[in-house]
Amino acid sequence: SNLNVLLQKQIDGLIIAPSSESPEHLNKVLNKKLKILFIGRMIDSQDVTSIIIDNEHGARMAVQHLINKGHKQIAFIGGNEDLSITKQRLKGYKNAFKKNNLTIDESLIRAGNLKRESGHLQLQELFKSNSKFTAVFAANDLLALGAIQAIKENGLSIPEDIAVIGFDDIEFASLPEIQLTTVAQPKYEMGKLAFETLFKQIKGDGDIFQKVLLKPDLIIRGTS
Repeated sequence: SNLNVLLQKQIDGLIIAPSSESPEHLNKVLNKKLKILFIGRMIDSQDVTSIIIDNEHGARMAVQHLINKGHKQIAFIGGNEDLSITKQRLKGYKNAFKKNNLTIDESLIRAGNLKRESGHLQLQELFKSNSKFTAVFAANDLLALGAIQAIKENGLSIPEDIAVIGFDDIEFASLPEIQLTTVAQPKYEMGKLAFETLFKQIKGDGDIFQKVLLKPDLIIRGTS
């Protein structure tokens, strides 16, 4: 694998964007005397530095935007309930309701996985249950894309009938035919900070283990 190739070279540190939060396949890295920095996800191990965004804050911003637009019945669609991204973004969703003294309808909270197909399925299930909602907050942009598909299949317009907000601001989100309102990760800032932090640690100038939270931005486009 690419990781094995890297470990055969004389490197001092690694910046890794893991695809999961319990990366057993990375144990070979964690057990070596390398400076390791994880970006994008909080890793279970306490013995590493992680740079992540404030997921709770980002979700709260997104839902507050919908509330400011007059929405009170807002569905939440997420990934696996045990995933920290789902937990943190759901927490932000709920905190926005609490801050505005609005009742949370637990029947509008759904979980699946973080893929587009799951967003489509979760929305179709909400429609089949005759749930009443005027907006959807999706835990990532792929889920939002699936939700948009389901809304259109039910003959409804976005945002006139149902508004949609995603999370991550991945490449397709700004396409003219999508124009997805979403929470954007400060990718450049994360990358710059990751490099600077790791470089300091390699030189012995920085704290060994840190958990760094960066604030995301809400990018308002056409779906809300």
